[in-house]
Amino acid sequence: MRTLITFNLLAYGIIFYGVMSLVKDKHPEVAVQDIPAPVLEAFAKSYPGVLVKHYDHNRKNGQSVYDISFTLADKKMEVRYAIDGRLLKVEEMITSDSLPGNIRQKIDSFFHASRITKAARVLKDGQLFYDVKVYFESGEAPTQRALRFSKDAHLLTKI
Repeated sequence: MRTLITFNLLAYGIIFYGVMSLVKDKHPEVAVQDIPAPVLEAFAKSYPGVLVKHYDHNRKNGQSVYDISFTLADKKMEVRYAIDGRLLKVEEMITSDSLPGNIRQKIDSFFHASRITKAARVLKDGQLFYDVKVYFESGEAPTQRALRFSKDAHLLTKI
């Protein structure tokens, strides 16, 4: 019996370690010394004195990008830079009450009895978007859907 319990604990430990390795590899956090100087300079110029929560390095559309997460004026923020320091994206977490009213109305009409679990104002490629995660009852099981709206409340995509 002890052998079986030990074996099961070992097997679950290996599975857990493997899953955590996959998650970590998908969004690897990097140390500040691993961030290219142009990225750090651009960030420091735009957000002087801000305390960084963490840095990530990813590949998007075949290019290296660096995400920097931080809090500014009690708002969670994330910015994305290209390796040369070009700003690619700014994401500001907002409350559902801060969403434009016409977006909240569209969500209510699409998903009755829904709850917004996450909302963000996103500036990307010079365009303003709103990314929203909505939790709603769908038949037998609750469902969560990620949506992207234009600033004038057009549903652009389901993410």
